[in-house]
Amino acid sequence: MPAATVNDGTLRFSYEDSGPLDGTYTTFVMVHGTGFHSGIFAPLLPFAAANRVRLILINRRDYPGSTPLSDSELAALGSPHLETRAKALAQQGIDIGLFLACQRGGIVIVAWSLAHTPLAGFLAHADALPADALRTLEPCLRAYCIFDAPHVSFGLPTLSKYHPLVDSTYPMEQRVPRFYSWVSTYYHHSDTVRRTRNPALLDTTPLPYPAPPCARPATLDVIPPASLEAVSWPGPIQGSEALLHGMPLSLAFEQTRRMLFDREAGRVLPRCKVVIIWGENTLWEMAGAAWTVEKLYKEHKAAGQVGRSLEVVEMPGANHFPHWDEPEAMIRFLTSYFDFWNPIWFWFHHVAWDTFKVVAPPNYDEPIVTRRELWSYYLYYNGDNGVGPLGYSLTLFQSLATAAGYDPVRGPGSSCQDAGASGKCVLPWGSGTKAVSSVVLVANGASFAVMTMIFTTIGSAADYGTFGRWLLFVVTLICWAAQFASMSLTSPSRWGLAMALYMIGFISYGATLVFYAANFPRLARNTQHSRDLRERYDRGEISVEVYEREESLEKNRISNISTTHSNIGYIVTLALNLSLLLPLQSNPKVNNYVIVFTNGYWVLTGIWWFIYQQPRPGPKLPKGESYLTIGWKQIWVALKQYKKLPHTFIYLFAFFLLADGLNTTGTLVSICQNDKFTFSFLENTYLGLAQAITSTASTLGFWYIQRYWKISTKKMFVVTNVVTILIPLWGMIGIWTNKLGFHNVWEFWAYNVVFGLFQAPYYAFSQTMMAELSPPGFDNMFFGLFGLSNRASSMIGPNVIQAIINKSGNNWDGFPFLFALCSSASLVIWFTVDVPKGRRAAVRWAAEQRGKAYGPYSDAKDKESLWIYVPVSLTFSARDLGVVALTM
Repeated sequence: MPAATVNDGTLRFSYEDSGPLDGTYTTFVMVHGTGFHSGIFAPLLPFAAANRVRLILINRRDYPGSTPLSDSELAALGSPHLETRAKALAQQGIDIGLFLACQRGGIVIVAWSLAHTPLAGFLAHADALPADALRTLEPCLRAYCIFDAPHVSFGLPTLSKYHPLVDSTYPMEQRVPRFYSWVSTYYHHSDTVRRTRNPALLDTTPLPYPAPPCARPATLDVIPPASLEAVSWPGPIQGSEALLHGMPLSLAFEQTRRMLFDREAGRVLPRCKVVIIWGENTLWEMAGAAWTVEKLYKEHKAAGQVGRSLEVVEMPGANHFPHWDEPEAMIRFLTSYFDFWNPIWFWFHHVAWDTFKVVAPPNYDEPIVTRRELWSYYLYYNGDNGVGPLGYSLTLFQSLATAAGYDPVRGPGSSCQDAGASGKCVLPWGSGTKAVSSVVLVANGASFAVMTMIFTTIGSAADYGTFGRWLLFVVTLICWAAQFASMSLTSPSRWGLAMALYMIGFISYGATLVFYAANFPRLARNTQHSRDLRERYDRGEISVEVYEREESLEKNRISNISTTHSNIGYIVTLALNLSLLLPLQSNPKVNNYVIVFTNGYWVLTGIWWFIYQQPRPGPKLPKGESYLTIGWKQIWVALKQYKKLPHTFIYLFAFFLLADGLNTTGTLVSICQNDKFTFSFLENTYLGLAQAITSTASTLGFWYIQRYWKISTKKMFVVTNVVTILIPLWGMIGIWTNKLGFHNVWEFWAYNVVFGLFQAPYYAFSQTMMAELSPPGFDNMFFGLFGLSNRASSMIGPNVIQAIINKSGNNWDGFPFLFALCSSASLVIWFTVDVPKGRRAAVRWAAEQRGKAYGPYSDAKDKESLWIYVPVSLTFSARDLGVVALTM
């Protein structure tokens, strides 16, 4: 017999192998019970190939050809210390797990009779297996089948104390034949008993010997003595088997608990279901054990306390030895139940399942998000709140530009800020002049153009390897450097340098937001709650609708909490800045100090993310590809297939226009605000505090409302989005009157309060919408496109608005265009984007793309196990199903 060595060659398992087949097939690893070696399954071998089955008949330790248990191992199994015995018992199953990891293909392990006692530790303690063994088993192991196991194997008290082998009324030489007859008889259980599956109704009366005539004789009563001797191995019965089956019930039940009811244990090899099969005519001991476990499982499931899927099945006409009496029938029964390659079975479980219940497959190689990691993620956004690069830097740049400019009405050399100024201000620009407001808008437009190049060129590349992690780190350092360099901006003549530093800081700040946000879908998928949800869904405990709603709420939780932290950081930063602005308000460098101080706060809170972020690398960059070109290639591929992602691309396009209008509206209001408050950092700090406080309260408030009433992300987005349209509409009023429309101090206070109440949660919900519509595993690519739509979209608005303002000299003339832009984009999102349909299309598209990675150009070596990608067609070809035939 061939043998497999495991555990660095220290253990040897002998086995009989019917051999691999061409095409697709299922591998059944059969494990014998007590007193019989693997030869008890030999009658199955002639029927394997015809039924597309590969049989591996393994000999457990202490049986022929396999490594015997050492004296120390036997001592541990019989130790008076329960903890020592428990570890030794678990190790028996772990050893079998190591053997299974040497196999390939779709595997079902079948533990017959008392074999379940040592094998239970395999699933109960699968977390003790080496990582490489788990990676091998995860895509291959389909089920753990417990065939006709007794109560003691599960750690349950038996229904009767009677057992022929311990019946002291007979000498030992008479007990063995009585046992053979007792265990292999064809029992008849009434229809009522079988229908109710009530163990209490089973007849446990000892059979007379010889057994009375039944429909057919007891298997071991009629087996030829030579055949019985050929498959028997009684040696371990008084050694290791006596120790295994003499285990305290509490230890055996602990294995049952971990295998079926422990959610933590169930997270390891979660695709492996447990199936208990009992024979219609088996001994009451085996049938009662199956029914008792089934009842326990239902009770635990009702209480939400299960860790793995369980099915309990009856095999018609079977006693305890169907593999000997009816080998062909047993093979057909097993293949009919575990027929992974049957087209109807495959269609239901892999096509229909993923068509109607499209959810992203979990990646169990990615670590669970820790509390420390999540808090470091929040703290990064706490510091990356935009006060410096988005607020103070713009104010300082506009202030220096205005001080360096002149009033075009009074001519060069005049001041734009003295009492006689006309309200207009221009700077030398090329061969002519340009309004300061237009210069600011040009800087913004150019910045957005650079962001576009960044997001399209290297955004998708961040999905590969660890590039995304380092990309966020680099752009963060650049932003920090630009902010610290603001200390050099001390005179109006440096307005050009101020413009450059503002653009560098603004571009890198925008990049940090995009690549920071790209982390959150992956974090949301790997929280403990999300993993639990997925496992409940896989076990059929919750519907796809419940799963999608709860997963969406988990994404919203992280998005809203991170947004709240950003707002809290905004408040803290502004409040701390008052400690400089108030006592040093007459110091000409106070604004520079404030920017440096603000940036220092971000460094202090942001550095922890780079320390505590756990590695979740993407796939390796394909051979022949470059980080500088793969982004454009992937975007081109995605754009060519936009019909497969209609809702994702409609949202991206509409949000491009909406974000363009909103971002430009914010810039235009800031220009008006800076003019009204004469570029005062102190006044802007007060206004920022008003916005930050309301933003924090509203983000938490909207999240509470959504969580309490289970409102969808899109509905929350629409409610907050309405205000987006009202802001430029209000600004339009200022064209015709100076009494309203951002002409008064109170209006800027009201704007900052309203912006905080609605726009902060709007940003959170828009981000979650993108996460819902992004194909899993392509987060950086689609968040890069989202960044293009959000941060880099304002290439149109600023250029159109600066042309309008440069021509009219009136800042308020830009609001009508922005109102039209925001309104039209919002209507498209409200009435055409279907988030549930978009989410499912995204999962299908991601599965297609990742599946192609293992096509003809794959570098994958182990093609036998590459079956996991979601099929998207009813055509059963390997290309459409994304399945590689399990040929070994």
